Amino acid sequence: MKMKAISFQMLQFACFCEKLTVNDAEKEGKLMPYVTVKMLEGRTDEQKKALVEKVTAAVSETAGAPVENITVFIEEMKPSHYAVGGVRKSDQ
Repeated sequence: MKMKAISFQMLQFACFCEKLTVNDAEKEGKLMPYVTVKMLEGRTDEQKKALVEKVTAAVSETAGAPVENITVFIEEMKPSHYAVGGVRKSDQ
């Protein structure tokens, strides 16, 4: 299966894996990947749905985690709460 590149402007992925409980998770081989997507507000529900589906598929494929164990969080920011090089996006 070929992996398609996902390109989103001003999108940051912060991925990490966290065990459910140390003993139970290791015994059962269950690790729960959590993915946080931080982006500027303004995307449609359809875009967010597609994003969640593609991120989930990519994490499953690359980390070997079952789809049902993957959690995706979307954190939207106002342009006034995002800056690069000391300049807020709302001031550009």
